[in-house]
Amino acid sequence: MNQYTKEQLAEIYKLVTDFTKNTLGDFAPSHMCFTICYPLSLYLENLGYQNTIAAGRYQNESHPKNGTPHFWLQLNDYLKIIVDPTIGQFENNQFRVHVGEKPEEFKQLSQQFEELFYNSYDLWRRKLLGIEIVNPFAEELAKNEIDLVMLLNINLNAATILNSQSQGENNLHSDIYEKYFDCIFQVIRRYYLKEEWYLIKYKEEFDDLLAKAIFG
Repeated sequence: MNQYTKEQLAEIYKLVTDFTKNTLGDFAPSHMCFTICYPLSLYLENLGYQNTIAAGRYQNESHPKNGTPHFWLQLNDYLKIIVDPTIGQFENNQFRVHVGEKPEEFKQLSQQFEELFYNSYDLWRRKLLGIEIVNPFAEELAKNEIDLVMLLNINLNAATILNSQSQGENNLHSDIYEKYFDCIFQVIRRYYLKEEWYLIKYKEEFDDLLAKAIFG
């Protein structure tokens, strides 16, 4: 496929908007792009929109966030189109998603996907589980720490949505899919008795995820 139709792009935009809003709410915090892109990538894959997680830096010398590491999704079937659920972090943290051509401010890294993904995954996992961060690039990404309760709830809302989707037709059996829920289950087992983080939007759906994590 060389391009998507307007109807398909509109569908992708709605899917990305709904997923991100139901995960983040009405704001776009900095340094949460991989946290959202990872499960969103799996979510779109389940719906037949093949994609790859991409990374780079936001380069705009007149902007206070110049040089910030950033993640987005690249649609495999139409390389001109990217999906960015957290582009609003560069717009006074206002909620906005982007489905369209890559902004010129996004300078993509040349890393191979496997290296990029596993380095990013390691940082994501370590932040959620409270493990020391030792990778220099990861340390840069982790500079602006977000409140742990907020971090847990954002991740668990995303995981709940993805888990509910996978109750139907799920063709994903990839390593990155398995690694996602492996980390989420570790997080739940570590923190689930601390009731202060039970701010999950979808309590009934979360109970199913909780049961999988605790009882297998």
